[in-house]
Amino acid sequence: AAITGTITLAGALDASGNITASAATKAGQVVIYDQFPVTLATTGTATLPSGLILKWGTGTYAAGTGTVTFAANFPTALLSVQVSLTTAGAAHGSYPPGASPASYAVSGFTVYGGVGQSGSFNWLAIGH
Repeated sequence: AAITGTITLAGALDASGNITASAATKAGQVVIYDQFPVTLATTGTATLPSGLILKWGTGTYAAGTGTVTFAANFPTALLSVQVSLTTAGAAHGSYPPGASPASYAVSGFTVYGGVGQSGSFNWLAIGH
């Protein structure tokens, strides 16, 4: 049977079967975690109940520049990117790669390293 309106419950609720809720539920409502998918792989994505989206992966740069293109765009905006160098070497440690905020787009970003350097990196992008 469907229950509508406001219900106040004191104590524990025992439920059998499935509890369902509308998509994109908000505070005070049931959250069904299947509504917030995750891809657990080297390159992946996770959508949090708040609507924040995390994307991660690996990339390379050559001659000081590299580009990351997301498999699927962020719906609204790319807010932040963190880049971690995975190539060893003294020169790379002095001039590690980083993402330029001026290059942020819902579809990806650009990574810059030292002039003439090439290497690999891990990245984490946050958006919505």
